[in-house]
Amino acid sequence: MIIGNEAAVSLLRSCLSSRKPCLVYGLKGVGKQTAIRNLLDTDGVSYHSICGNDDIQTVKEALSTSIFSGNTSEYLVVDDADLLSEAAQDAMLKSVEEDAKNLPVILICHNLGMMSEALMSRFAFIVRFAPLSPEHLNCNPTDLAYMASQGSYSQYNRAKQINWGPLEEIFKGDWTKNVLTSLTKSCLEANPDSDYLSCISGYFRYHARLAQDLRLYDLASSILSTPSINLETHVLSCAIGD
Repeated sequence: MIIGNEAAVSLLRSCLSSRKPCLVYGLKGVGKQTAIRNLLDTDGVSYHSICGNDDIQTVKEALSTSIFSGNTSEYLVVDDADLLSEAAQDAMLKSVEEDAKNLPVILICHNLGMMSEALMSRFAFIVRFAPLSPEHLNCNPTDLAYMASQGSYSQYNRAKQINWGPLEEIFKGDWTKNVLTSLTKSCLEANPDSDYLSCISGYFRYHARLAQDLRLYDLASSILSTPSINLETHVLSCAIGD
């Protein structure tokens, strides 16, 4: 099921009809992959899928197979393309430059900042899938789960499973300092799983965008890559250490 992003889906449909390389980007969980697969399946178009964190040999083999198979109706779909190594992006760039007509490729990207500018410049279509609105998710814009999801359908479903009660009152106060302090304490005591941390990180990124606070946004993003044993020290030193 595709929710929202009607204009993006329409542009994507035009891209698939033209059989030109296409880059699809946006927040994870807003329907990019679902839309691509639905459109390809509806048109009866075959496709081969790889992931951006596959090794360079897998990427090269996929490119070679797509170009020389003789089946120019088959698409190559690369999910998590922002995880492609520099070498893999270079290989992709070379293939697109040399034989774009025989390489109908779709890159699904969640973070454009990780993509090579040279590679992006070779794509005739760049399609953005926007975050889903509260109306799309049938929720209130002040719902903590929605703010934590940042408009991601899959993240919202995970966030709804979290007990926000212990933190709800704190969230109404000074979230740049007191919330982070209480949050890290709660996280450490609860030994949270990755979904919990992901939703917490999403909540802070939401508020950081509203406040245009790049420092808090980077901090919230870094929570996901910080081992829980060091989380409290890490957050406090970044957020209120000066």
